[in-house]
Amino acid sequence: MRVAAIGTHPDDVELTCGGLVAKLVWLGHDVRMFDLTCGEKGSSGSQRARAAESSRAARVLGVSLRQCCGLPDAGLDHSDREQVRTVVELLRKHRPSVVLAPYRYSRHPDHVEASEIVRRSAFLAGLRQFDAKGQPHGSTRILYYMGDVVFEPTFLVDIGRFFKKKMRAVRAYKSQFDRSRSDSYPTRLNEAGFLERIETRAKYLGNLIGVGYAEGFLHEEPLCVDDPIALLTRT
Repeated sequence: MRVAAIGTHPDDVELTCGGLVAKLVWLGHDVRMFDLTCGEKGSSGSQRARAAESSRAARVLGVSLRQCCGLPDAGLDHSDREQVRTVVELLRKHRPSVVLAPYRYSRHPDHVEASEIVRRSAFLAGLRQFDAKGQPHGSTRILYYMGDVVFEPTFLVDIGRFFKKKMRAVRAYKSQFDRSRSDSYPTRLNEAGFLERIETRAKYLGNLIGVGYAEGFLHEEPLCVDDPIALLTRT
């Protein structure tokens, strides 16, 4: 199955669902990562540094492709038809069955806009008359991952076997998480304890299902289950 993991900026996918991405690759799925922006307005590092870091992180996770869509950092707008068209064409070209996307609530306005851009694009990509390159591609399932706002997840994924790989991918972004660098500026990402809080959340979510580490996801539509007994009795 093909999965598109879409982040607002480089490092977003790694921080929020890097464990699931690594697990899906291990399970044999074709996972492709897309950053809507290149993070050029970030307070630390440079666009060039973040591009190199994102490539290293992608190699750690083992995805088949990583691409920056080139939308404006600090300027995402779900009402901008050209921005939506860019993502529609991405979905039509790569034709994923599942999209991992940012949750619609966040303190960062780009994340809020990115969530709506992906939601709209997933629908419009299936419309034959929508003016965008590529053949229509509909019926894409969207799984929303947790950013800075915690939600009640539809399900939790055990990432215990892949947590160290997730964190290796996260730590590839030295420009974002190392405050001692000359190109660093104080932010929430590089303050003391930030990465420890990422681990604490994963442990908390894991504790809810009796495993070491987990990530949570939201699916907004009912899911079809063939055998609920098998689902409920999984250990």
